[in-house]
Amino acid sequence: LIRGYGAPLGSSVALADGIPLVAIPAKLAFAKIQSQLQYLGAWLLVAHVLQAVAAWLLLRRLLADHVQRVLGTLLFLLMPAFCDRWGHVALSAHGLLLLAFALYVAPSSRRLLRLWVLLVVGTALIHPYLAAMVLAIAGAWLVREVIVTRAMAWWRAAAVAGLCAGGLLVAWWISGMFVYGWGANELVDGYGLYSLNLNALFNPAGRSRFLKPLPYLDGAQWEGFAYLGLGVLGTWLLAACLLAARRGWWTSARRHWPLLVVVVGCLLFALSNEVAWNDHTVV
Repeated sequence: LIRGYGAPLGSSVALADGIPLVAIPAKLAFAKIQSQLQYLGAWLLVAHVLQAVAAWLLLRRLLADHVQRVLGTLLFLLMPAFCDRWGHVALSAHGLLLLAFALYVAPSSRRLLRLWVLLVVGTALIHPYLAAMVLAIAGAWLVREVIVTRAMAWWRAAAVAGLCAGGLLVAWWISGMFVYGWGANELVDGYGLYSLNLNALFNPAGRSRFLKPLPYLDGAQWEGFAYLGLGVLGTWLLAACLLAARRGWWTSARRHWPLLVVVVGCLLFALSNEVAWNDHTVV
């Protein structure tokens, strides 16, 4: 709890984007030391290392060639959406999402169950937006394991889901996410203002040497910046052509329908209740 910030109501480490995973241990260790110690620069370093390590762990499951893995890891480090998040330090830990995808494609084991719980709880102590997405990917994995591959009993999946959800709520309570009470969300606005434009994947918003920036709605749609980069856009086009020429790809892909549902659901949520194309409202 931080009583003097946002007075007279006060605030908390979680609501001030203080990265509770670091702030709480730091406060326990240095509470009596009067200094200007801060950890934001160190956290950005950790976020970059995490992005590289998580990308390597993910690509290790997908690519056999070491050179391809290195190039893929560098690509994830240079993603415009990742580089653009440096100004929002807590949200810069995109590597947590890559770790979730790496666990999704990892072989099933009891150790994997513990890693999922640890990842969900750890992410809850960093930022709630990232925690929501990691929890959704974990849910997709559980549904796949129970319904599609039948590699896990439903009761075991329910236990893992309960541990993840319970651990997340405890982590949020410890870090002060609920200091305003459960009814606080009724006073919060911004949905439909902070959103994703339909042009987001190919709108460089001034971050490209080759493509011109496209307009978006007035307000804060710049928060939905998700430009892929010209190279990745070209790679997507090439991949789509190769996939269309490959027979039987749907048979191997449909076992991941739970993840597809999660990705599409997150996309629709990001578009919000005011869907825009450039600077025009579509619906």
